[in-house]
Amino acid sequence: MSTQFFQSLTAAEGYDGQLVAEATEAGQAARYAQPQAPLPEALAAALERKGIHRLYSHQAEALDLARQGKHVTVVTPTASGKTLCSALPVLEALLKDPQAKALYLYPIKALAQDQKGILDDWIRAVFPAELGKREKGEGNGPRVEIYDGDTSPYQRSKI
Repeated sequence: MSTQFFQSLTAAEGYDGQLVAEATEAGQAARYAQPQAPLPEALAAALERKGIHRLYSHQAEALDLARQGKHVTVVTPTASGKTLCSALPVLEALLKDPQAKALYLYPIKALAQDQKGILDDWIRAVFPAELGKREKGEGNGPRVEIYDGDTSPYQRSKI
């Protein structure tokens, strides 16, 4: 925490005594693992096409727990693959039942928009046959929608 930002923050008027500890954590090598049961072929192939050749240990563990019906909380640094922790079990469920539903709750609209884009990308990767149908207005495969205060009544009825 010895960066210029933290130095200026701790020197700011009214900040005195608010910082009670300072520590620097050393980086760690990534840990990888396989889920207890293999991924469905379409999902494994989508991961490969995206350059993901193996799962981080927290992703495999989250998938295993979700498969068991357990609640999962994932707390890892930015860009550590948290989205896949929730997306993998949902994509797997959609492969088993294309009419399955999932509800994601986000605290801010910007995060919802960001995650929608990522989830849309995964849907396209796992269900490529649906793309052409959807573009023609024929597809009723998996889709990602945002339902918030800005969602029109018409769109709400479609969701």
